[in-house]
Amino acid sequence: MQKKVGLWKNIFGTLAFCNRHKALFLSTAIFLQMATLIGKEVLRSLFQLILVLSDLPSIDQYNFRYFFSNPENLALALLFALIFAFFFFIEVFTLVQVIFAAREGKQISYRQILLHSFTRLRDLSFANFPLFLLYILCTVPVSGILLHSSLMSSFQVPDFITEELEKTAIGSLSVFLISIFFIYINLRMIYTVPLMGMKNQKFRLSLKESFRYTKKGCLRLLFTISVFEFLLGILSNGLLLLMVFLFTFLDPSGQIKILHFLLYLIFRFIRFFFVVLSKIGVLSLLVNTLPDENLPGESHFVTTRKYGKWSVFAALLLMIGYGISSLFDFLGSDVNT
Repeated sequence: MQKKVGLWKNIFGTLAFCNRHKALFLSTAIFLQMATLIGKEVLRSLFQLILVLSDLPSIDQYNFRYFFSNPENLALALLFALIFAFFFFIEVFTLVQVIFAAREGKQISYRQILLHSFTRLRDLSFANFPLFLLYILCTVPVSGILLHSSLMSSFQVPDFITEELEKTAIGSLSVFLISIFFIYINLRMIYTVPLMGMKNQKFRLSLKESFRYTKKGCLRLLFTISVFEFLLGILSNGLLLLMVFLFTFLDPSGQIKILHFLLYLIFRFIRFFFVVLSKIGVLSLLVNTLPDENLPGESHFVTTRKYGKWSVFAALLLMIGYGISSLFDFLGSDVNT
């Protein structure tokens, strides 16, 4: 059962917590941006390779059975799932452990997180791997609601499924009811991620504990998360509006391209930073409601050392690369319009 915590105390305490440790969370945002970009590119390239080797332009309702009837395709699909799990673990352990690093006033060791994420892949064996795949499949239909992975934004329910169902009124109602069902299932599984990051236990045990903790109090938990996200959305949109007013003041005619690009870059980074804050905040809300026996002792991912010159150099290099990537996206959108 969830630990009783005052609703508004939990919400505003989490907002103050995010504001107090925004510098640490900024480094986390940079690290996760790098991991997400690399993860998406690796998964995209592997998926394209799978299609080439299968001699298929895409996977749809007509070739779905043919694709999975081939043992080689099935092996490549499993490899795809393992690589996804690796980057999923990186995000999970980073988001959870940065909360405890902030509470202890220390830094977080990203090297230890990478090593631990790789070693935890061995946990996905026998019953754990099918359960992990089922967990991901249940998350895809409602990706972006409650707690989700950045990698999940690249996945969605195939259009041919929803389009076929929504052709009739009964089908549209069915889609709505199915969405409600998946939101409920995701709410019951919501403690799986924080428990995975806090405990060195197999995936199925974290999933089982999550269902036990959410037997009661689901509506209260949903309301708490919704209010927190609403308040965080007000802050992020207010900051974006402030940037718009500032750049409008600097360039009333809207003719200076460099200012257009800077505003575009700031928009992208603020959006990503607040997405990371949203995840950390929701996880912090969840951790606050877990029984005390789940809280870890000394974390292996926390370090007292300050980030060295190579870490600073890597962060600056990533920010430069992110700026260049944003520049190409901006120029591409400008050409298309």
